[in-house]
Amino acid sequence: MNIRYLKTAKFCKNNWKKETEHILRVANEVCKNYFLFDMPWDMERTAEPVIFDDKIDWNYIPGNDREFTWQFNRHRYFVILGQAYCLTGDKKYAENFVRLMRDWIENVPYNKTTSGTMWRSLEVGLRGEYWTLAMELFEGAEETEKIKELYKESLRLHGEILMQAHSEWSVFGNWGVIQDHGLFDIALALGDREMAETAVKRLEKECQAQIMQDGFQREQSPMYHGEVLKSYLDFMIRARKAGYKVPKIVEEQTYKMALAELKWIKPDGHHPLMGDSDDTDIRDLLTQCAYVFSDPQLKYCAFQKLDFETAWLAMEEAAEEYEKIPTKEPSFKSAELSDSGNYIMRSGFGESDHYMHMINGFTGGGHGHSDKLHIDLALCGEDVLTDAGRYTYVPDKDRFALKSAFQHNTLVVDGKDHTVNQPGSEGWGYLKTSLSVKEPMIIEDEYEIASGGHLGYMKLIGGCFVRRKVIWLKPSVFIIVDDFEGKGFHTYLSSFHFPEKGSLEIKGNRAVYKGEKVTADFYFTGVRKVSVKEQPSEISRHYNFKCANPALEVKSRCFGRQSHVTVVSPDGLKVTPVKVECGDMAAKRGGAFTGLNIHSGGDEYTVFLSHREIMGTFRWNGLAGAGTINVFKNSKLLFRLR
Repeated sequence: MNIRYLKTAKFCKNNWKKETEHILRVANEVCKNYFLFDMPWDMERTAEPVIFDDKIDWNYIPGNDREFTWQFNRHRYFVILGQAYCLTGDKKYAENFVRLMRDWIENVPYNKTTSGTMWRSLEVGLRGEYWTLAMELFEGAEETEKIKELYKESLRLHGEILMQAHSEWSVFGNWGVIQDHGLFDIALALGDREMAETAVKRLEKECQAQIMQDGFQREQSPMYHGEVLKSYLDFMIRARKAGYKVPKIVEEQTYKMALAELKWIKPDGHHPLMGDSDDTDIRDLLTQCAYVFSDPQLKYCAFQKLDFETAWLAMEEAAEEYEKIPTKEPSFKSAELSDSGNYIMRSGFGESDHYMHMINGFTGGGHGHSDKLHIDLALCGEDVLTDAGRYTYVPDKDRFALKSAFQHNTLVVDGKDHTVNQPGSEGWGYLKTSLSVKEPMIIEDEYEIASGGHLGYMKLIGGCFVRRKVIWLKPSVFIIVDDFEGKGFHTYLSSFHFPEKGSLEIKGNRAVYKGEKVTADFYFTGVRKVSVKEQPSEISRHYNFKCANPALEVKSRCFGRQSHVTVVSPDGLKVTPVKVECGDMAAKRGGAFTGLNIHSGGDEYTVFLSHREIMGTFRWNGLAGAGTINVFKNSKLLFRLR
């Protein structure tokens, strides 16, 4: 056994018992040719195991989903076998590692047929990472001596393929980073300096192309952002250990990504289900970020012990080094990631804090969804409004449904999506996207506002501009204002999707969502009459897993413009009968406005919402207003926006 990992094995057994048990379970299953992908960062999890009685079919496709085939041929489980070997000293893990690697090398040749399946450049890059780490974990095991020459010969082929795989397309996507991370690991294992320098130059170029000014990876998917971030962090750890200088721009861009991860972390420690993402706990990734950058703010939301996977990669004194990093509460709470169009409101970084995330950026490529103006909301730390996830990459009704605007908490006009998939692209391309209209976020001590619109419905007959404002009256009241500026008759829809573990009850123009710990009260109104009713919905928290979840739609059909207004708060919110003034009086002032009386936590708020520019002043409920938003707290003006 590699004695360098004895300390790591002891650390993991003492501090990560659940993770250790998971690794040993998977390793034992793999020894029996039983394959189930359920690791936290598996890109495509599987719901049912695939078991081979004797000979393994490396090109096996369950159903019509090639994702299993690709995941199967990445060999993440080789690392798991190595970790199990270090944890137990049982040579069966080494024997099965050798058996499986030999079988794969001898039965999966590289040719024109396999270049698009088991030898895709993405899988080649991932095998470069996993094979090399696995061989390090098995160092000293006499069983692996039998395969070293075969391993090095195949690894050299992997490196040659990756040296030729670079393209402009890969520079701008997660594939490029994952490929070249694997290329660097292969170069270190082979001692090939030229190959290593090529990988470093590519990674340097890719981080400049993919990472936006606010730190978000351009594909608009937190999960793939995490994959790219992890690749750069792993590269930095390996490069430092091997004596390679990490380019300054790589360090800077990776740190931006780490801060973006910190900014959108939810109270439960997970990232939002935005785009093609699974419901993943990102505290392990933040732990690796905190370790690499020795950053107290990143450690604040991370694990207080070095995470399981980083311990195996960084080894030896890494756990002690991490312990020495102090912890400091972040200097910010809410955040505006304006380049990518992500806006986050939060009351704090605790597990019982409020959290709101609104999206209004560009689509981001095939992993992006039709989610402009979508919002996620957590109250008292518990999800109340949520994205639907992805479920599958198979181009069928589930894929297109979960990517559509109808499965997001957003606005829809005339039953049409604002983003249209490209026919024949299998869900990866777009015939039509929608230009976002971004507005600066306002962050003040007693209130915050995130707002924006998009042009996705301007080509409808008469055209329609949609805009959403989220007004947070601290500490607990959220007002969602959906403005539809259309001509002629239109059907206007605002959708709301709730977590599957809760229940929804609709009472006229009110709805109550009861979660596991929190009850959220919703009140719906509009400039013109709205209907509120339940609608069928599904949510997928992990690839290949889905279930029904509560959802409702606020809908209206009317001539010209309309505004839907939603007030939401946890237990304790009391909304007095809402008075909506429109018609002649509003027309004289060039538009309509909504008035709200809200009682919350002993305070009374009077809110004027003007849905169109109004010249002069207007009065309601004994108070005078002007501009677009007027909020009075206990009859005193809290703020007014022009």
